[in-house]
Amino acid sequence: MKDYSTVIIEDEKPAARLLMRKLNDLGLEDVEMLHSVAQARKWFSENACPDLIFLDMHLSDGL
Repeated sequence: MKDYSTVIIEDEKPAARLLMRKLNDLGLEDVEMLHSVAQARKWFSENACPDLIFLDMHLSDGL
């Protein structure tokens, strides 16, 4: 399986870790975990667009 670059944007850390484990179990290893809008903005300004994004639409620091 191709190793897709994947980003999880989720402020609830237990939920983010669970999703990461499930993705790792599926063979996706290149997973970045972000926990806020501020982290996401910084990450996207410094990195190429990922293949997959799992996004919580309402984060503790904004939408």
